[in-house]
Amino acid sequence: MNSDQFKNLLSRTNILDSSYPVKGAHVWLPDGFRFKKLVFSKLESILEEAGYQQYEFPRLMPGSSLRKIAKSVKDFSGSVFWLIDSDKPTDIFLNPTGESGIYTMLNRWIRHCSDLPIRLFQIGNTFRSHHRPYPLINSDESTPLLEGHGVFGTRKEATDEFDNVIKILENMHNTLVIPYRIVMRPQWGNNPVSEKNVSFESYFPPKGVNLNVGVAYFQDQLFSRIFEIVFKGEEEKREYTHQLTFGINERALAVMLSIHADDKGLRFIPEYAPIQVVIIPRSRLYEDYGIREYVTKIQRAIVTRTYVDDDENKTIKQKFRNWQERGVPIQIAINQKNVQDQTITMYRRDQDKWETIYVNMMEQIIPKYFNEIRLHIQQNSESFLREKIRTVVSYDDLVDLVKQNYMVRFDYCATDECGKKMEQGSVGEILGIGVGEEAQEKCIGCGNKATVVGYFSRRAQSP
Repeated sequence: MNSDQFKNLLSRTNILDSSYPVKGAHVWLPDGFRFKKLVFSKLESILEEAGYQQYEFPRLMPGSSLRKIAKSVKDFSGSVFWLIDSDKPTDIFLNPTGESGIYTMLNRWIRHCSDLPIRLFQIGNTFRSHHRPYPLINSDESTPLLEGHGVFGTRKEATDEFDNVIKILENMHNTLVIPYRIVMRPQWGNNPVSEKNVSFESYFPPKGVNLNVGVAYFQDQLFSRIFEIVFKGEEEKREYTHQLTFGINERALAVMLSIHADDKGLRFIPEYAPIQVVIIPRSRLYEDYGIREYVTKIQRAIVTRTYVDDDENKTIKQKFRNWQERGVPIQIAINQKNVQDQTITMYRRDQDKWETIYVNMMEQIIPKYFNEIRLHIQQNSESFLREKIRTVVSYDDLVDLVKQNYMVRFDYCATDECGKKMEQGSVGEILGIGVGEEAQEKCIGCGNKATVVGYFSRRAQSP
């Protein structure tokens, strides 16, 4: 399905409506809002278990912070939204990411080594102007971004935590069943906002492009020097803190909704499904044969997010197709014979098939099926990304496959000169160096000895 078809699918299936009359903004519909809450609640719990505490900073940012960043990094003032008060400009802009607000407060909170370390995160909307916004991928208003920040007294502590953050992000992606490759991003073409940048690269089928989902930045003392975040060490010497930041935003939802889907519509992993089980009684028999009481009994027994579709204006076939497209993991049909036989007729969305089971087996079978559905979607997702990756031994093959919307894996010398040259004559960019992968042959760009594995693709505009 193409990008327009995907947006239409999200609207039909009660996820989101992108027709809001402000460019780059969208409305979360009830099922989409529940889905988003389930996903980000899970990510919250992962961070809390890792020792991060949740804060909430204002969405209003002081212009003075942006000017400090402009002196050392880049002037971002043209890509943010500034507020106007009674037709008069203000020195306040809407939060594009949290650094401007968070680091301003760290300057006030940190005085002594005993104030460290700090591990914090927040979840909230962010605002950034895009020329060609697309919902969930590069929205002008992203809803939401989860961002974490770590502040430490030594470089070693920050380095060790950065390695831990990569594991946290791996856990997040695995938990959400998002297929990925971990790459170290090249520094050229990027503003010097970090010493190193690790990106979790996935894929967005409706546009045929790669996109980064989770990202982590090792900043060390770059921003602590900009914002004068200092502390007195054990010998009362003033020292700058060592910092890192990481995040994952609504792109995670876009990948889940698109990669987990099939040609019949959405497919939800049960843990994140807005509705996990739909029960469909036969409408014309609903008042007879004990069907109503039987449905209530089933609904109470399975203890899931359940919905009873007793709409008398739709046929059984219309109901089934509606819930199939909306990705509900399990549908249960109930008729007179089911009541008599003490059975249920059950449909599994991942396998696209019906079966009949005894009602007294239901409480054991549904959790079992939930686990199997998750595993099945996980296998499908990993298989999808593998099929989208091609390993090449020549630059011409790389260009040809990138034009066909593949992510290309190649042996690479990792020099800036060679990388920039490869990007100049192609239709994509170097995503980065594969973390933990080893080169086998010569660099396809220059012919010299390869030292790393590179990834190359068309890439979605940054969020």
